[in-house]
Amino acid sequence: MSEESNPQWYLVQARPRQAALAVEHLERQGYCVFHPRLHVEQLRRGRPVVVEQALFPDYLFIRLQAGVDNFGPVRSTRGVAQLVGFGTVPVPFDAALVESLRRHLAAADGVPGEPRAAVPAGTVQGEAATGGAPAPDPGVAALLGLAAPRERIRALMGLVSPPRGRVGGAA
Repeated sequence: MSEESNPQWYLVQARPRQAALAVEHLERQGYCVFHPRLHVEQLRRGRPVVVEQALFPDYLFIRLQAGVDNFGPVRSTRGVAQLVGFGTVPVPFDAALVESLRRHLAAADGVPGEPRAAVPAGTVQGEAATGGAPAPDPGVAALLGLAAPRERIRALMGLVSPPRGRVGGAA
């Protein structure tokens, strides 16, 4: 099997503050979408409150199969700004990292319907006790260890690799 015959994860940049809209519309079209979210404790009116926020604001992952799936509808979906890539070529993201991130965040959330572990103010779910969640792999731990959303996005963009061969043409 060639690498192109297997579905791969791609990074999607949503329009500002429209990631939830993009996820909703992509899922309606039948795409497999992953928008990593975590729980953070913040002070609101002097009281600690656990809020859910995007791990990478305005970015999400979509699973597509090159040569089979049409990338055009993704680009024109409400809330989507672009597929991240080099030039006009979307670049597959490291599947092992995405799957590890999915497993870690799912384990940290615990059983559906059960209360989620609160995280001290200023920390993210991956830094505190996660209620029995397995330790994430080093790449995921590094991403979760960055407190500021801009730092997490910068690290995420650093993980995007240029395509093999020439951009826009055959190798």
